[in-house]
Amino acid sequence: KRKDGRWTAEVKIKSGFDVKRKYFYGKQKGEAVLKMNDFLQSPEIVKVSEGILLSTYAEKWLESKRNNLKPTSFDRIEIVVHNHINRLLGDYEIGKIDNFDISKAISSYQAEGKSFSSVIKFYGCLNSIFKHAVQTETIRKSPIIEDDHRPNRNKLEAERETKPKERIFTKEELERFKDTCFSQFKNGNYKYSSRWAFQFMLNTGVRVGEMLALT
Repeated sequence: KRKDGRWTAEVKIKSGFDVKRKYFYGKQKGEAVLKMNDFLQSPEIVKVSEGILLSTYAEKWLESKRNNLKPTSFDRIEIVVHNHINRLLGDYEIGKIDNFDISKAISSYQAEGKSFSSVIKFYGCLNSIFKHAVQTETIRKSPIIEDDHRPNRNKLEAERETKPKERIFTKEELERFKDTCFSQFKNGNYKYSSRWAFQFMLNTGVRVGEMLALT
């Protein structure tokens, strides 16, 4: 309550990493609070995390961890952030990420065949980033629902058991494949114009999409 008898309600508004304060006044406490609530629900309010990409905020989070962890531990979480979290979610604005985006990112990471411990590290870093963002008032609520998003070892192993296992060519099959690639018609022309591409994929292990990007 102010000296002039009016009541004051205050709200902090963040734009990027800057914090601004806005005040609302009323003769009664309820009047000031009502004005503040009306403002918070109006279109003119600046979104808390407007323009901040997850990759940008993740760097801020990493810096907050640097002096609290051993160098080897810090290196591990830095790799998780730079190589995986940023790859899957880094271009999203942190305030616009929802629980569907989180589920999709975790599922995509699991689908790459990562070990359970790697998936847990990925989830742990992501969860910590969003908790830090809530604490710094960059976002109001974390999109992570721990009961839904926390990886479950039994569930992960069961899903992988249902997937068809990769089959590796035997030596005999490899030779037959090579012979087929370079097989010829009676007139001496090769049957397959992409025979060298097939040979290259066989020798290097590149995937179809990677091979197409090279051609």
